[in-house]
Amino acid sequence: VVAREVHRICVAAGARCRPPVGAFYVYPDFEPLREELAAKRSVTDSPSLARFLLDRFGVVVLGGHLLGDDEGALRFKAATSMLYGATAEEQQQSLDAEDPLALPHVRRPLDRIEESLMGILG
Repeated sequence: VVAREVHRICVAAGARCRPPVGAFYVYPDFEPLREELAAKRSVTDSPSLARFLLDRFGVVVLGGHLLGDDEGALRFKAATSMLYGATAEEQQQSLDAEDPLALPHVRRPLDRIEESLMGILG
């Protein structure tokens, strides 16, 4: 559920992204925004995309180049398992919840990610 929400956020921000299937990773491709990212943010490759998200929004992602992807690609890997909570108790609550997206400790970081990705060009 959480990975699907991150997928939805990435697609809404303009990325191409395969839906997560049986895993907690999302691997968006911001190629459709290449020209705008380069012009407005000086983002031209996966290292500069990852650095921009960290510096501007405090969002940590793993640049695709660190996974053997072409460095020039505008892709990163995001592990959504870190969004279930900071403590073992919160994580268990997230796993047990009928709707983990309604839990404040899950919703807060998702809202921050959404704000960050929707503001990537703004």
